[in-house]
Amino acid sequence: NEYLSELLLSIKEQKAVMMHYQGFAHTDVKHYQLHPYVLKEYRNRWYVTGMLVDKNRIQTFALERIKQIIPTNTSFTRNASFNPAEFFKHSFGISVNDYEPQLITLSFSASEAPYIKSQPLHQTQQILVDNEAEFKITLDVIPSYELKAQILSYGDKVKIISPQKLKDELLITLKQAL
Repeated sequence: NEYLSELLLSIKEQKAVMMHYQGFAHTDVKHYQLHPYVLKEYRNRWYVTGMLVDKNRIQTFALERIKQIIPTNTSFTRNASFNPAEFFKHSFGISVNDYEPQLITLSFSASEAPYIKSQPLHQTQQILVDNEAEFKITLDVIPSYELKAQILSYGDKVKIISPQKLKDELLITLKQAL
């Protein structure tokens, strides 16, 4: 991405940037002053996470939707309480929102076990059952679009055990797909 090196330099030097950004669902371009903290890659796309000065909150933006970056000479001090590993700890993908993490229990057909063991779905993954009939795990994650899409990608090889709300949401999604 054309803004990757520019943002990396801004992070290193702790310099604010003016960013012109157009979200997926928006036709208008918004303007933000951002204190960039960290760059993160997810599914071959780059994202920048930083402090939105006007809103005093940490937010993540997709680099591919940035229309323009204007470096500034305004220095900032990174929020000492921001820890990227902690910030994304319960994130499935790139989405971090105000929701609390939930314990998600999934039961897979035993044939999926080697794949999910060799490439865990999330760092919080815990194996509950691993036998010839079933491979059951838990994930301690924030429910997100990315999580739901991943679960749906397993088709009939996965069953959602809990929470009920996630089961209900995905049932609606599957019914609408038919």
